Amino acid sequence: IFSRVSDLFYRRGYVVAGVSSDEDEEKERHLIEALKQRGVDGLLLASCSLPHREGLSAIGFGRPVVLFDRDRPGARLPVVAVDNEHATRLLTRELIARGHRHIALFYVTPWLSTIRCRMQGFHRAMRECGLADNTLLERQIDVRALRPQMQDALNDCCGSPGGATAVVLLNNVLGAEAVYCLNRLWRLPQK
Repeated sequence: IFSRVSDLFYRRGYVVAGVSSDEDEEKERHLIEALKQRGVDGLLLASCSLPHREGLSAIGFGRPVVLFDRDRPGARLPVVAVDNEHATRLLTRELIARGHRHIALFYVTPWLSTIRCRMQGFHRAMRECGLADNTLLERQIDVRALRPQMQDALNDCCGSPGGATAVVLLNNVLGAEAVYCLNRLWRLPQK
Protein backbone atom coordinates (compact mmCIF):
# COMPACT_ATOMS: atom_id res chain seq x y z
CA ILE A 1 0.00 0.00 0.00
CA PHE A 2 2.80 2.41 0.92
CA SER A 3 4.32 2.10 -2.56
CA ARG A 4 1.01 2.93 -4.27
CA VAL A 5 0.33 5.90 -2.00
CA SER A 6 3.88 7.13 -2.55
CA ASP A 7 3.52 6.83 -6.35
CA LEU A 8 0.19 8.67 -6.31
CA PHE A 9 1.61 11.61 -4.35
CA TYR A 10 4.88 11.63 -6.33
CA ARG A 11 2.93 12.20 -9.55
CA ARG A 12 1.46 15.29 -7.86
CA GLY A 13 4.81 16.67 -6.76
CA TYR A 14 4.98 15.36 -3.19
CA VAL A 15 7.39 13.02 -1.43
CA VAL A 16 5.90 10.53 1.03
CA ALA A 17 7.88 9.53 4.10
CA GLY A 18 6.72 6.72 6.36
CA VAL A 19 7.20 6.32 10.10
CA SER A 20 5.80 3.82 12.59
CA SER A 21 4.87 4.35 16.21
CA ASP A 22 4.74 0.59 16.89
CA GLU A 23 1.42 1.26 18.69
CA ASP A 24 3.25 3.41 21.27
CA GLU A 25 1.31 6.57 22.15
CA GLU A 26 4.34 8.53 23.34
CA LYS A 27 6.32 7.58 20.24
CA GLU A 28 3.38 8.60 18.05
CA ARG A 29 3.22 12.06 19.63
CA HIS A 30 7.00 12.44 19.30
CA LEU A 31 6.91 11.43 15.61
CA ILE A 32 4.09 13.88 14.84
CA GLU A 33 6.05 16.64 16.56
CA ALA A 34 9.19 15.72 14.60
CA LEU A 35 7.26 15.75 11.31
CA LYS A 36 5.78 19.13 12.22
CA GLN A 37 9.27 20.51 12.93
CA ARG A 38 10.41 19.27 9.51
CA GLY A 39 7.59 21.16 7.80
CA VAL A 40 5.61 18.30 6.30
CA ASP A 41 2.59 19.34 4.24
CA GLY A 42 0.18 16.89 5.87
CA LEU A 43 -0.34 13.52 7.52
CA LEU A 44 -1.85 10.21 6.50
CA LEU A 45 -2.31 8.85 9.98
CA ALA A 46 -3.19 5.39 11.32
CA SER A 47 -3.29 6.66 14.88
CA CYS A 48 -2.97 4.46 17.93
CA SER A 49 -3.70 7.26 20.36
CA LEU A 50 -4.93 10.61 19.13
CA PRO A 51 -8.63 10.65 19.95
CA HIS A 52 -9.69 13.81 18.16
CA ARG A 53 -8.71 16.87 16.16
CA GLU A 54 -7.93 18.66 19.41
CA GLY A 55 -5.17 16.11 19.99
CA LEU A 56 -3.43 17.36 16.87
CA SER A 57 -4.21 20.98 17.72
CA ALA A 58 -2.66 20.53 21.16
CA ILE A 59 0.71 19.98 19.52
CA GLY A 60 0.00 22.72 16.98
CA PHE A 61 0.11 20.49 13.91
CA GLY A 62 -2.19 22.75 11.88
CA ARG A 63 -1.83 20.89 8.57
CA PRO A 64 -4.19 18.60 6.64
CA VAL A 65 -4.71 15.20 8.26
CA VAL A 66 -6.46 12.16 6.81
CA LEU A 67 -6.96 9.11 8.99
CA PHE A 68 -6.60 5.73 7.33
CA ASP A 69 -7.28 2.19 8.40
CA ARG A 70 -8.44 3.32 11.85
CA ASP A 71 -11.40 5.49 12.63
CA ARG A 72 -11.19 7.76 15.64
CA PRO A 73 -14.76 8.51 16.77
CA GLY A 74 -15.21 12.21 17.40
CA ALA A 75 -12.14 13.10 15.34
CA ARG A 76 -14.10 15.06 12.73
CA LEU A 77 -11.35 14.21 10.25
CA PRO A 78 -11.62 12.47 6.89
CA VAL A 79 -11.20 8.68 7.17
CA VAL A 80 -10.30 6.06 4.58
CA ALA A 81 -11.05 2.58 5.93
CA VAL A 82 -12.69 -0.73 5.12
CA ASP A 83 -15.73 -2.09 6.91
CA ASN A 84 -13.80 -4.33 9.30
CA GLU A 85 -16.86 -5.63 11.13
CA HIS A 86 -18.59 -6.72 7.92
CA ALA A 87 -15.45 -8.34 6.48
CA THR A 88 -14.78 -10.39 9.61
CA ARG A 89 -18.44 -11.32 9.86
CA LEU A 90 -18.33 -12.68 6.29
CA LEU A 91 -15.09 -14.55 6.98
CA THR A 92 -16.50 -16.16 10.11
CA ARG A 93 -19.76 -17.10 8.39
CA GLU A 94 -17.75 -18.75 5.61
CA LEU A 95 -15.84 -20.86 8.14
CA ILE A 96 -19.14 -21.87 9.74
CA ALA A 97 -20.58 -22.73 6.33
CA ARG A 98 -17.59 -25.03 5.80
CA GLY A 99 -18.52 -26.95 8.94
CA HIS A 100 -16.39 -25.31 11.62
CA ARG A 101 -18.18 -24.96 14.96
CA HIS A 102 -15.25 -24.39 17.29
CA ILE A 103 -13.45 -21.32 15.99
CA ALA A 104 -10.62 -19.66 17.90
CA LEU A 105 -10.12 -15.90 17.82
CA PHE A 106 -6.63 -14.42 18.24
CA TYR A 107 -6.18 -10.67 18.43
CA VAL A 108 -3.86 -7.85 19.45
CA THR A 109 -4.58 -4.34 20.76
CA PRO A 110 -8.36 -4.64 21.26
CA TRP A 111 -8.63 -0.91 21.97
CA LEU A 112 -7.87 -0.07 18.31
CA SER A 113 -10.99 0.60 16.26
CA THR A 114 -10.00 -1.89 13.55
CA ILE A 115 -9.50 -4.75 15.98
CA ARG A 116 -12.60 -3.85 18.01
CA CYS A 117 -14.73 -3.86 14.85
CA ARG A 118 -13.25 -7.17 13.68
CA MET A 119 -14.02 -8.71 17.07
CA GLN A 120 -17.60 -7.44 16.82
CA GLY A 121 -17.94 -8.99 13.37
CA PHE A 122 -16.68 -12.35 14.64
CA HIS A 123 -19.05 -12.38 17.62
CA ARG A 124 -21.98 -11.22 15.51
CA ALA A 125 -21.47 -14.05 13.01
CA MET A 126 -21.24 -16.61 15.80
CA ARG A 127 -24.53 -15.37 17.30
CA GLU A 128 -26.28 -15.20 13.92
CA CYS A 129 -25.35 -18.83 13.26
CA GLY A 130 -26.54 -19.97 16.67
CA LEU A 131 -23.09 -20.69 18.01
CA ALA A 132 -22.20 -19.64 21.52
CA ASP A 133 -19.26 -17.33 21.99
CA ASN A 134 -16.54 -19.40 23.56
CA THR A 135 -14.12 -17.11 25.34
CA LEU A 136 -11.98 -20.16 26.14
CA LEU A 137 -10.98 -20.09 22.47
CA GLU A 138 -10.02 -16.40 22.46
CA ARG A 139 -6.51 -15.12 23.05
CA GLN A 140 -4.99 -11.68 23.14
CA ILE A 141 -1.45 -11.96 21.82
CA ASP A 142 1.24 -9.51 22.89
CA VAL A 143 3.42 -8.78 19.85
CA ARG A 144 6.42 -8.28 22.14
CA ALA A 145 6.25 -12.02 22.91
CA LEU A 146 4.68 -13.04 19.61
CA ARG A 147 6.19 -16.46 18.92
CA PRO A 148 5.86 -18.05 22.37
CA GLN A 149 2.38 -16.63 22.89
CA MET A 150 1.25 -17.80 19.45
CA GLN A 151 2.62 -21.30 20.09
CA ASP A 152 0.90 -21.44 23.48
CA ALA A 153 -2.40 -20.14 22.05
CA LEU A 154 -2.36 -22.67 19.20
CA ASN A 155 -1.54 -25.53 21.55
CA ASP A 156 -4.20 -24.44 24.07
CA CYS A 157 -6.96 -23.83 21.55
CA CYS A 158 -6.23 -26.27 18.74
CA GLY A 159 -3.94 -28.94 20.11
CA SER A 160 -6.47 -31.31 21.65
CA PRO A 161 -9.54 -33.27 20.53
CA GLY A 162 -12.58 -31.00 20.69
CA GLY A 163 -10.43 -27.92 20.26
CA ALA A 164 -10.76 -25.28 17.57
CA THR A 165 -10.78 -26.49 13.98
CA ALA A 166 -10.28 -22.98 12.60
CA VAL A 167 -8.64 -19.78 13.82
CA VAL A 168 -9.60 -16.22 12.95
CA LEU A 169 -6.54 -13.98 13.21
CA LEU A 170 -7.31 -10.28 13.37
CA ASN A 171 -4.22 -8.83 11.72
CA ASN A 172 -1.51 -9.77 9.24
CA VAL A 173 1.27 -10.07 11.83
CA LEU A 174 -0.72 -12.75 13.67
CA GLY A 175 -1.53 -14.46 10.38
CA ALA A 176 2.10 -14.75 9.33
CA GLU A 177 3.19 -15.94 12.78
CA ALA A 178 0.39 -18.50 12.99
CA VAL A 179 1.37 -20.02 9.65
CA TYR A 180 5.00 -20.22 10.79
CA CYS A 181 4.06 -21.84 14.11
CA LEU A 182 1.53 -24.24 12.60
CA ASN A 183 4.08 -25.43 10.06
CA ARG A 184 6.63 -25.89 12.82
CA LEU A 185 4.26 -27.57 15.29
CA TRP A 186 2.09 -29.70 13.04
CA ARG A 187 3.36 -29.56 9.47
CA LEU A 188 0.28 -27.96 7.91
CA PRO A 189 0.11 -29.86 4.60
CA GLN A 190 -0.05 -33.18 6.47
CA LYS A 191 -2.60 -32.12 9.12
